[in-house]
Amino acid sequence: DENEQTVTDYSVQIENPPKGALDPNEWRSYFQSETNHRVTVVTIIIDNRDLIKTLCKRRLKYRELNGFVSTYSENYKVFDPVKERAALKAEARQIVLKGERENRRRGANVG
Repeated sequence: DENEQTVTDYSVQIENPPKGALDPNEWRSYFQSETNHRVTVVTIIIDNRDLIKTLCKRRLKYRELNGFVSTYSENYKVFDPVKERAALKAEARQIVLKGERENRRRGANVG
């Protein structure tokens, strides 16, 4: 909608950046100098496919819980929202922890 702005209106995703490009302040300076606009936040996330996949699953389950989509699975199992939510939260938490460990290992930071 043209009358509503969201974060995706102002988000940039860089694919295949240089391997050493882990300093958010360097990215902020680069984008500000290239665009002549103020850059508010720069976040560096490396190899987050698993996290995105889990968040997509979570969104689907949320929609199922709220009646937006069908609640039966391909295996005709009974959908248990409490168990499913707990499992997805646990899976997402493990992915976040893995990412945090990887960022510490690589010396990445967020600024």
